[in-house]
Amino acid sequence: MNKNEFLSELNRHLQKLPKSEQEAAIEDYEEHFEHGVFEGRSEADIATSLGNPRKIARELVTEYHLEHAEQHNSYYSITRAVFAFLGLGFLNLVFVLAPFIAIVAVIIASYAVSFVFVISPLSVFVALFGDDSWQSILLLLFATLGLLGVGLILGTVTTKFSKIFFQWFTRYLKSNQRIIRGERK
Repeated sequence: MNKNEFLSELNRHLQKLPKSEQEAAIEDYEEHFEHGVFEGRSEADIATSLGNPRKIARELVTEYHLEHAEQHNSYYSITRAVFAFLGLGFLNLVFVLAPFIAIVAVIIASYAVSFVFVISPLSVFVALFGDDSWQSILLLLFATLGLLGVGLILGTVTTKFSKIFFQWFTRYLKSNQRIIRGERK
């Protein structure tokens, strides 16, 4: 594989990145080729030493999404990072996707419960139009106000936990990526 074939294949697999990131990656690998040719190596030898362009592109896409997730801390960015990371290996499906889905499901359920608790006082208005006694309406009012408080607290705790989880999970993905590459911290 020569320089043009290598860069063409690399560019083809980098299409998931923004144009500026694609150009920067291509520039870096062009420099590798220029430096290697300057040292007297052939383009085929340089391409072989760099590795598979498809694998390089997957690592670059994953790295980009991890950095984006680290900066933005949103459901969308961390999910993109997880799915980009899954492309690096099959074992990641078990060690990354399963815990991610489980914890995100718990977070979503916590938000749902919080929402239901917060809107529970509306049931008092429904009870006003029913045949309930004033004592049962007052009991319902106090119970739903308690649920409102619990819902607000649960929503706040879930929001804080989500932020901490996303930061931790991004760091976990980065450390896992270093392990896959064989790097040390």
